[in-house]
Amino acid sequence: MKEIYAQAHRVMIYAGESAEQSEDLLEWMMNPKQLAHRYSTATTSTNFTDYRVERALRCLLSRPWFRRTWILQEAYLATKAIFIVGSKAVDWSVISIQRLMELGYWQDPEIGVLPGVLEWTYRGQSDDITLLFALITTRGCFATDPRDKVFALLGLMSQPSELGFEADYNLTNTEVFILTAVQLFTSSNLLAILSHVDGPSSDSSLPSWIPSWSAVKERPLQAPYSRPGVWGFKKR
Repeated sequence: MKEIYAQAHRVMIYAGESAEQSEDLLEWMMNPKQLAHRYSTATTSTNFTDYRVERALRCLLSRPWFRRTWILQEAYLATKAIFIVGSKAVDWSVISIQRLMELGYWQDPEIGVLPGVLEWTYRGQSDDITLLFALITTRGCFATDPRDKVFALLGLMSQPSELGFEADYNLTNTEVFILTAVQLFTSSNLLAILSHVDGPSSDSSLPSWIPSWSAVKERPLQAPYSRPGVWGFKKR
């Protein structure tokens, strides 16, 4: 799938039918002044206020599409991604973190926790994505097969050959999570992995020091230049 998305001229991302002024929201995000003028001159009392923007954004970003682990390949690998809601199609950049910053809705408490895919695609433009960072930013995502919480990310690493393992569905969930943790420790000395152990695991076969990445956990979006829990310790 990695090669398909990476080589495609254009990837069409369909996030569902229009709801809660989603089409107006996307038009506003493309050109806020134009839509504000249309509402201000309308004969109705409708007004695309901050409250309506926040409500529409919250509704849009809580759609099931944003909670799927595999969507990273659609949004991140595509040379050009088109985001579609209802009959409205916009470039992926319209809903990006950069655009939210420009519009003043970066880290807005009324919108809530932003989907990890937005942070992933934002940081991926300038950083070498690590497996731990990818795992952290997708903790709020779902996968039918728990192993895909790891396997869906392997092909997106900047240096996949250095990971030391590939997707293997002959392995159990526990084996995959142990292999992931061991690889993070041995390859980069990322002791920060311990901070992502959330107490006793529902899987009794999982060692206490191994994070269960299958556990869905919301996390606040970090500031643009912060990297807590991701830096490693290098030997001198």
